[in-house]
Amino acid sequence: MEKPNISFDTERLYVRSVEETDKDDYMNLRVETSELSQAYQSVPGFRDYEWEGELNSRKDIYMAVFMKTNDKMVASCSFQGYVGDSVELGFDVEEQYRKQGIATELVQGMLRTVS
Repeated sequence: MEKPNISFDTERLYVRSVEETDKDDYMNLRVETSELSQAYQSVPGFRDYEWEGELNSRKDIYMAVFMKTNDKMVASCSFQGYVGDSVELGFDVEEQYRKQGIATELVQGMLRTVS
């Protein structure tokens, strides 16, 4: 089964599958929002290993989330286990964009996409 290429828009956001050009911004966001990623930062090659795993995952879809107003990556989201009977939605929002309804808008868009 070929992994689908998912993209969608909301009122303030556009979302698309991660691309090679997203690596630095995407991994910086992951480290900022994940205590586990922060802990592994000192392991040589951690960012490359994580990036390659997410970019090439056969069972999960990872996406970058951008503000339409400034084209800035402010979040990431994922559809994990999309090949199974159920899909787990995941998301991380950059700290300065929290408490502004970004996560709510993102989850609503994700739910419209999978329904």
